Amino acid sequence: MKELLIQPQFSFLQDLRNYGVHVALYPFVLNTQFVGSYMKNEIHLDKAELLESYDSWSSPAKKYISSQGDRVDLLTPIEDWSKACHSFYRWLHEAIAAHHRVDIQALETATEEYRQWRRDNGTMPPDWFLNGSEPPESEAAAPSPRRSRKNKPNKKRKRQKRRKHR
Repeated sequence: MKELLIQPQFSFLQDLRNYGVHVALYPFVLNTQFVGSYMKNEIHLDKAELLESYDSWSSPAKKYISSQGDRVDLLTPIEDWSKACHSFYRWLHEAIAAHHRVDIQALETATEEYRQWRRDNGTMPPDWFLNGSEPPESEAAAPSPRRSRKNKPNKKRKRQKRRKHR
């Protein structure tokens, strides 16, 4: 994890967040090019404006900014950060699963025993319900009967009944 945080482009992204919150809107330079049959989008930031308007860049962030030309590439560090986060979370999930392997197996066994107990006692919901699907036609509930206008209580009759009982 420490290697992830010391990458200059990642420090740049963290400091850029602070720049956007505390200093000004980002000095974007947007560019779209047609390359063959598709469009290529680029998002850059004005290097001079970044350095002149903000003096709290960390050393690794300054290193990244200095390594760029007149414009600082924004899409590449975002893509790298996304890949690094995905890799980290995959590793974390695998590490937690390995660490708790015995506990997870015990939970799965207990869950299956409980489900079998419910099946044996007739309290287990049907498979269509457990899978989150619709009931088959044979188990579908009949539509509720709708009242016709004749069967609806008349407000006028209700008032008359109340007056009689007073």
